[in-house]
Amino acid sequence: MQRRLAMVVASAAAMSRSVVLVRHGLSKMNVALARQPWGTPNFVDQNIRDAPLEPEGVRGAKALRDVLARDASDVELVVSSPLTRALQTADAAWDVALSTGVPALALPLAAERCYMSSDVGAPASVLVEGVGKRFAFRDDEFPDDRWWYGAVPGDDAYGPVPEDDWRPTGSYVSPGEPIEAFRERMAALVDWLNARDEATIGLTCHWAVLMALTGRSFENCQALRLPLEELYVRTDREY
Repeated sequence: MQRRLAMVVASAAAMSRSVVLVRHGLSKMNVALARQPWGTPNFVDQNIRDAPLEPEGVRGAKALRDVLARDASDVELVVSSPLTRALQTADAAWDVALSTGVPALALPLAAERCYMSSDVGAPASVLVEGVGKRFAFRDDEFPDDRWWYGAVPGDDAYGPVPEDDWRPTGSYVSPGEPIEAFRERMAALVDWLNARDEATIGLTCHWAVLMALTGRSFENCQALRLPLEELYVRTDREY
């Protein structure tokens, strides 16, 4: 397995507040998209809801454990998207911090832009008893057990695909999140991070979230430390 594990480390004196960004490991949907990329002719969503990590993705997340323990030992809060692949990655990669009592939160604001089935989550009540058992699922962040974009009230089923869908032509099983809604959520995520008191926050999330907030394309299990002030919603990037 060849995965780049990149950490850009800055001294505490050089930045007053920082965020350590981590993209989740290789997921089952990543593998499916390598076979049939999104937007190709006759694209079909493979219906891999809340796609978990592949074994390679688990290994990549575990390989980050010592990197983060060394280069992000100052982390005061661990935050993760509530999608399973992110929670799996955060649980493994931030294991040292979690094992020593650093608080951890699941945060719907950090979920991937909803492109297809892999970006539709599981109910918070299920996650907190399973893959997210080391993370707090606070009522103020999860006012509804079904927290994902396009959720049907009182039902775990996929929401309907709109007729005026913005996505490339293809066969989809769930609604896609429009860019305006996603950018509004990303702005709310930046506000949430800025409102926290911690000097260093670890955030495990997704490609589009990271592209939107940094303008950079992250590989699976790539980690990067940035000053918090550098996070803002980019409108000059495609995601």
